Amino acid sequence: SNWVVQDSWGVLFVLTRLATHLAPLVLMSLTLIGSGIGRRELFLVRGNPRAVAEPTRLLLMKKPEPWPHVVRNFLLVYVIISVSILGMQIRPNASQFTQALTFLPAILIAAAINAFAEEYEFRSVHIARLLPVLGKQQSIMITAVLWGLMHYWGYPGGAIGVLMVWYLGNIYAKSMIETRGIVWPFAIHFLGDIIIYGFMAMAV
Repeated sequence: SNWVVQDSWGVLFVLTRLATHLAPLVLMSLTLIGSGIGRRELFLVRGNPRAVAEPTRLLLMKKPEPWPHVVRNFLLVYVIISVSILGMQIRPNASQFTQALTFLPAILIAAAINAFAEEYEFRSVHIARLLPVLGKQQSIMITAVLWGLMHYWGYPGGAIGVLMVWYLGNIYAKSMIETRGIVWPFAIHFLGDIIIYGFMAMAV
């Protein structure tokens, strides 16, 4: 109750995330009518999070590894780079850390909304359409480029933001296809959005 009444930034931020994604989610869902594409084809299932990841230069992998091992090795570097780049772009005020904690419910809700919506909008639907026609590598590349370009005006933004998001888009799409589910792309995306929104709350 206190959060809703007193912390208007948190409420407004959650509503903004909902408003931003509502129309794209509805419109993209309408394109699926009569397509025969269901939840499994859209990867909106758990899939097999322990599936084996194929080697890729993007993750410096020389041999196949289970996805949990890949994610474990990737997360530390990901968090360090994210904090460094976002810290320079958003410039959070460390003294406002307590304030950010006040907005934690809003940060978590908004991060969940954004992570799911973007995975659906930029990977799930596109890959379901592209994979049977163009194959795995082309599907990954196209979705990564589209998602990267969209972030030029966001966080992380600019040329470095496009490059970073393109890289992440490759990893997310690869994990979605190889595990046949949304668990890893959503989880990593969710973590990244928590960092972004936490910094934004500290910059209010």
